Amino acid sequence: MTPNDHFEYRNLPAGESWNLVASLLYQDSSLLADLCPDARVGWSFEELFPHDLVIDLNAAADDVHVGSIEGWIANWGSALLTREHGDGRLCCCTFRVTDTYGEHPTATTLVNRLIRTL
Repeated sequence: MTPNDHFEYRNLPAGESWNLVASLLYQDSSLLADLCPDARVGWSFEELFPHDLVIDLNAAADDVHVGSIEGWIANWGSALLTREHGDGRLCCCTFRVTDTYGEHPTATTLVNRLIRTL
C-alpha cells in the first residue's frame, strides 16, 4: 500500500509465515454476509488475501468490516474499514481486488457492493 496521511499500514509476508499461521481474518459486515459462511473470512477470498493491513484502528470511530488478529489477540488490524473524514467517509480495502475484478466472483461482488454502498 502507498503510505498516506489517512491510514497507517503494516506489511504482511507474501509467503509462508509462522506469525500468520496463528492469525485470523474475521468479518461482521453486511458487505460480506453471503460471501462468508460465518464470521471467518475463508476460501471464497482465495487469491484476494491482503499483503497489508491498516493498523491505526480506532474501535470507537472506525467501522471495521474485516478485522485481523494474530496469536493471542495481538496485532489487531483491518483489511476493510471505513472511517469518517471531513464531511464524508474514506474506505480502505487491502484485499487484492484490483487485478481480479471481473474475473474473480468474490472480488467483483465486493467491489460492486463497495461502490453501491459507499
